[in-house]
Amino acid sequence: MQLFILDTIEVKKDKIQINNNEELVYQLRKVLRIKPWYECVFQCNNRRYEVIIDKLAGNEIQASVSNIIEWPKEEKETWMIISYPNKQEKLELIIQKLTEIWIKKIYLRKSERSVPSSLNENKLKRFKKIMREASEQSWNRTLPELIHLNNIEDILKGWNLVVFDFKQIEWIEFKEKKDQPYLWLIWPEWWLTDLDYSHFSKNIKIRGLWESVLRMETAAIVWWWIIKNWL
Repeated sequence: MQLFILDTIEVKKDKIQINNNEELVYQLRKVLRIKPWYECVFQCNNRRYEVIIDKLAGNEIQASVSNIIEWPKEEKETWMIISYPNKQEKLELIIQKLTEIWIKKIYLRKSERSVPSSLNENKLKRFKKIMREASEQSWNRTLPELIHLNNIEDILKGWNLVVFDFKQIEWIEFKEKKDQPYLWLIWPEWWLTDLDYSHFSKNIKIRGLWESVLRMETAAIVWWWIIKNWL
């Protein structure tokens, strides 16, 4: 069944009513060309509703709920800080892939070598669309939060900061306890500078990935997959 992630949803007993969601209606009617009795899944606020479409007219969707699925709160926080890369296409790829492998928060920050320095409304809208599509494709439980970080020191308290940087070329296995909170930072092109490091606390950990000089988008994907499976 197809999964659709919604910001809001109105549920009364075993019926769902969705109004004024032009994008969803267009996708159902024009792209998927669905008819009544189509089965799909609507997701909102940590719940999934398996539904059967009863009515699809104008901007109105009515559906009958056949099953409700809830999931427990995640035990681990999964956050990553990404230094702005030199091209928007790279950032779009990173955001898409991190969403697919279920990261919870993506912080974007300007490093000394970053070309862009902030998110404008058009870029933010584009990135949110990418995250929604990637979440639906991967059946992610929640949409990640995407946050521009002005001052990295604001979120470092209470976290163990791990920096992935080419300065450390030795492969180091993680031996720390799994229940310790970590915050992960991926380098920009040409790695982090001494000025970047001056904003971090002294008790950071630096990790490398063999002797390969990975592209930033590759490093973000590879490292996050390692984190999700090993910690």
